[in-house]
Amino acid sequence: MSTRIYKITDTQADPPATVLVRATSQAQAIAHVARSRYTVAAARPDDVAEVMGRGGQVQDAGAQQA
Repeated sequence: MSTRIYKITDTQADPPATVLVRATSQAQAIAHVARSRYTVAAARPDDVAEVMGRGGQVQDAGAQQA
């Protein structure tokens, strides 16, 4: 599989931070960067209650973010 270099920008950083990642797809590139910053696990009922109690909302994957 061929690779290309993707430019990934953290739009939440001030100023925005940009890294370059060689990958076979955008999904692989963003996963590479996200892996060093985030963890993921299925939410337990207590997790949902805690986050929603602080005003958080469940986001739908694939939906446009504001």
